[in-house]
Amino acid sequence: MMRSYISILRETIDRLREIFEGLVTDATEFTTGDHYEEFGRIAAERRAVTEILRSDKLHALQSADVRYNIEYMTANELTELTEMPNPCRFEGTHYWHWTPLLDEDLLRDILGKPLPIEKTHSGPWILELGAGNGTLLKKLKEMGYNGACMVGVDISKVGVDRIKEAGFVGFTDLKPLHLGSNPDVVFLSYFVDRDSDQRGTFERVVGILRPRGTLVLEGLFPCVMTDSNGNTYGNANVTKGNDTIEDIELVVAELGRLDMHLKRVIVGERLVYSLDGAEILPSYTLVFKKN
Repeated sequence: MMRSYISILRETIDRLREIFEGLVTDATEFTTGDHYEEFGRIAAERRAVTEILRSDKLHALQSADVRYNIEYMTANELTELTEMPNPCRFEGTHYWHWTPLLDEDLLRDILGKPLPIEKTHSGPWILELGAGNGTLLKKLKEMGYNGACMVGVDISKVGVDRIKEAGFVGFTDLKPLHLGSNPDVVFLSYFVDRDSDQRGTFERVVGILRPRGTLVLEGLFPCVMTDSNGNTYGNANVTKGNDTIEDIELVVAELGRLDMHLKRVIVGERLVYSLDGAEILPSYTLVFKKN
């Protein structure tokens, strides 16, 4: 039986404090993210999804022969799917995540205050890998940051289409990426445990990041590369997937080799759902600064 989120979180915070003392400067802050405002904002959506996932409709989806390949489902889309005359089974591998771990205060602290948008490109330049539907980019734009200086990358074509529909630049991989300027901040959002080449991604990201730039790595640790059906997602050439602290240390060491310095560790929670059900998992954000 899986241990409760609270017990895992308490143990992890205590161990993080001990382990990272030797890895980071005095400026490091350990923050436990409750983010009640964010939970309140999406409470209705969360209840709607949970109700569907716990209903007989979900059983019909699971037992259906016909498969429907939809990614990043919203509650409305999930409702439509379950109410089809011939129930279809969800086949997408990119599940929708809610409750961003970084609240507005933390985002402003990382990015600085938004600048007046007097011309098309007034920074900071922001790149997000694992951007999904563009949820974080939309949030940053609402906070006053310049959407013209944001780029989202996701392996899901559905996600990238929605990023573009929201008015941002979007790509399905890094190869065609032409920013016109090196990013000031790169977000790796729930990407590291689905990556086809962790080490290569770190090297490419650090290579394009501006000097003194910031890398924000948010994800679930340990980085387990397989789901409950045995599907393998990535190539764990940095992490091992056995232990939370071990994987975090491996990521810190690899980025340290690339001249990135760990500045902050943030511990919070994230709601994830798939056909296996919905659960709240401990989530971690590591903030690095380029030397």
